Amino acid sequence: MITDRKRLADRVVIAAVITMFLSGCRSSPVSPSSGTDMNVSYNIPNRSHVTLTVSNSYHTIMSTLVDTTENAGSYRITWSTAAYPSGVYFYRFIAIPESGRAVMDISKKFIVSG
Repeated sequence: MITDRKRLADRVVIAAVITMFLSGCRSSPVSPSSGTDMNVSYNIPNRSHVTLTVSNSYHTIMSTLVDTTENAGSYRITWSTAAYPSGVYFYRFIAIPESGRAVMDISKKFIVSG
């Protein structure tokens, strides 16, 4: 029973983190010609292996922004769009806590327009 409560608590925390993560990612069009950077903010509730990638509409990974183990806390990553053509892109954020109990896997679409 305690294990079930702990898993539920992990899911509630992860749900809150998902909300914070999505609010930190701008989805409005970004212009690579103006040198605009995309900023992504995320919070992780406990030490986790974090992967953050940018993929194109064909699901080809264009850039890996984060692929490391990070302590609990808030983070901000900047991705420069200057070297990428106009199009639809996706952030994919995966956080796997060291406890291995609650895995966070989020995708968010955004547009780069020239």
